[in-house]
Amino acid sequence: MADSTPATDGGEAVDDEASDDEAGDDGTATPEIDLPGDAFDAVLDALDDLDPGEPLRFEGFSVARDDEGGYVLADGGRPRPMDERELHEALTERAAAVTDWYAFERVVGE
Repeated sequence: MADSTPATDGGEAVDDEASDDEAGDDGTATPEIDLPGDAFDAVLDALDDLDPGEPLRFEGFSVARDDEGGYVLADGGRPRPMDERELHEALTERAAAVTDWYAFERVVGE
């Protein structure tokens, strides 16, 4: 017969379904997603195939190359110029959208 008492750790109840993720506005947990290196490389390759100023669109934002070889991120506010390191940081913060794009445009589309 299964024990219906929750597991404890040092006197505190432990919920098997609890996670370290914080709940979103609707009460659901938002998972942490890492940006795979292959996805970032695919973004750079896709941007190389586009003309400067032509955006690569993701859900909620876009990225384009500028005329000087840098990148511009537009997410509804003022477009922000950035170098490759800054682009990587920005895309890491938006890893869910980037990995969705990567899966549908590059992996499934192959």
